Amino acid sequence: GKGDYFVPFEFHVAPLRKHVLQKASGRVKLDGKLNEWATLPYTLNTPENGRFGVSYDNKYVYLGIQVNDSEVLNSAEETTTGQDFVGFVLDGQPMAKSVSEEGEGSFKNSLYFLVSPEDKSGKNSVRDLDDAEEKLEWKCIRNKEGYAFEIAIPISYVQEQQGEHWRNLRVNILVQDKDAKSSVRTMWQQFLQKLPARQK
Repeated sequence: GKGDYFVPFEFHVAPLRKHVLQKASGRVKLDGKLNEWATLPYTLNTPENGRFGVSYDNKYVYLGIQVNDSEVLNSAEETTTGQDFVGFVLDGQPMAKSVSEEGEGSFKNSLYFLVSPEDKSGKNSVRDLDDAEEKLEWKCIRNKEGYAFEIAIPISYVQEQQGEHWRNLRVNILVQDKDAKSSVRTMWQQFLQKLPARQK
C-alpha cells in the first residue's frame, strides 16, 4: 500500500521541457508487444538504453516502454525493488498545481506503481498497486531485447483533475537495471501538452 508514501522518485519539477502529447494512431492492445506503436520517441538512458512513448485517444492515455536489458532479473516471489523494474508516475493536475507540490505528499494525487516483468509463472512483482491503480489495465513481459510495459489510464482521471478541456500531463519514468554486481536507476520526467484544438 501507499500509507508509508514510499515513492522512489526524486521530485524536481522545474524547469522541465515540454513535449507535444501525440494522439494514438489507433487502438492500443495492451499485450506488452508494443506492436501498435509506430514509434517510441523518448529515450531512456539506461545502461543498455530504452525508449518509450505516450499517446492518448478519447478514452485513455497510453504509455508504452521498451527497456533493453541482456540480463533480466525478475521473480514474482521477490520484492520489486530488489530486481529489474520499471515504474511510472502520471500526474493529471494542472501544470501550475503540479509544479508547486513537493515533499512526501507530492504524489498523493498521482497514479503510480513499480513492476517487474512477468516471470516463468506468468506473474509480476508489483509495488504500490493501490486501489486506484488496481483498476488499470496493463502488461509487463520479457522480450528478446529485455522487457516491455504497456498501460492504459482512463481519460476520466485527467478530466477529474483539469476538466473536460484538459491540456497537460506530467509523466515520470523510473527504470532499475539490477545485475549480479550492480544496480542502476534511470529517471525521466517531463510535461506533455496537447496541441490546441483546430478552429472549425
